[in-house]
Amino acid sequence: MQHYVATRPMFIDVEVMNSDIRLVLGDHGSQPSPSNVARGLSSLYKEITDTVHKEAATITAVFPAPNEVMAILVQRVLEQRVTGILDKILVKPSLMNQPPVQEGGLLLYLRMLAVAYERTQELAKNLRAVGCGDLDVEDLTESLFSSHKDEYPEHEQASLKQLYQAKMEELRAESQVSESSGTIGRSKGASVSSSQQQISVTVVTEFVRWSEEAISRCTLFSSQPATLAANVKAIFTCLLDQVSLYITEGLERARDGLSEAASLRERFVLGTSVSRRVAAAAASAAEAAAAAGESSFKAFMVAVQRCGSSVAIVQQALDGAHAASCEEMSTALSKAETAAYKGLQQCIETVMAEVERLLSAEQMATDYRSPDDGIAPDHRPTNACIRFVHLKIYLPLMVIEFIQLREDYKSAKLATRLSSLWPSLS
Repeated sequence: MQHYVATRPMFIDVEVMNSDIRLVLGDHGSQPSPSNVARGLSSLYKEITDTVHKEAATITAVFPAPNEVMAILVQRVLEQRVTGILDKILVKPSLMNQPPVQEGGLLLYLRMLAVAYERTQELAKNLRAVGCGDLDVEDLTESLFSSHKDEYPEHEQASLKQLYQAKMEELRAESQVSESSGTIGRSKGASVSSSQQQISVTVVTEFVRWSEEAISRCTLFSSQPATLAANVKAIFTCLLDQVSLYITEGLERARDGLSEAASLRERFVLGTSVSRRVAAAAASAAEAAAAAGESSFKAFMVAVQRCGSSVAIVQQALDGAHAASCEEMSTALSKAETAAYKGLQQCIETVMAEVERLLSAEQMATDYRSPDDGIAPDHRPTNACIRFVHLKIYLPLMVIEFIQLREDYKSAKLATRLSSLWPSLS
């Protein structure tokens, strides 16, 4: 029986192995894609199943114990022919010297692993249907991937980190190009807040898409519920860390604009009680500071809105997850909450500073008309009053945005802080 199986053409013909490689990996030197490998494996495994089916007919007719021969045959198919092609497809990358993202990175290996595992599982079912005696074909198939599955969680998490780092480098490069092209024509003292520097909901959605793909692989490779739960939790934690870091840095960049505007205000305040020429320069600086303050204020509010939208997207991804994941979400986003609260304080300071500037620069002594002077009262609002009311409208809107952010965080901390600030806003 052993001799018969060993002399089958598919085990001794070198051209068979070469043909298998060409069918699955394509021409030599070309970069195979997971979709092409999936199609190639489907074709190869169908060919193997058909060959085993034909051999089964011969074995049944010739051998008195066909089940024993079929067990030997199927075992040889998996250990020699299937293992040979899997070794070509699945080259485990080093975590210390990771393949560059431009060449597919760790994600390419993980996608190849998932495709190979799925197709080989299907082959095992088909071979079981053809007949394999007492051989535990499913267990043998699992053993072919044991070395990959043992280290799978580490590779998955490393891949998510690699994707994040590559995305941040891409955004920084885009931001630098935008800043270089936008230097000319920028008003003096205006805050720089290009769209690439702002928090992007699209980027957060991409983070979620990465985690969803990773979780699908976790489900595929984790046969035990406890293992699945641990692997999924690790991926959720990685997602939360990425989103927290991304939106916190986005809020901090927006706060930098508020800080720059505050620095400009301090400069013009220093020169208010000097000569007329210096006072004129100070007034010009005050206008620049006001422009920077308005720009940075709006940029920060946009950042808060996008932060809230990003948190909502993550909440939707975590919908139905274990309660521990929701608790970790609150913990992971606490830094973003702190940055948002500090930015709120700076926004209040920015608005109040502009109110003081308007009252100082635009409120005229002639705007006040006493009835004792015999002049008919003018009930029309002054320019300073109109602009002050316009500014005050921003305050309730600002508070509403932060309350919504608090709702998205599922945290009462921000509400307590807002309540303590509310008297200064009324």
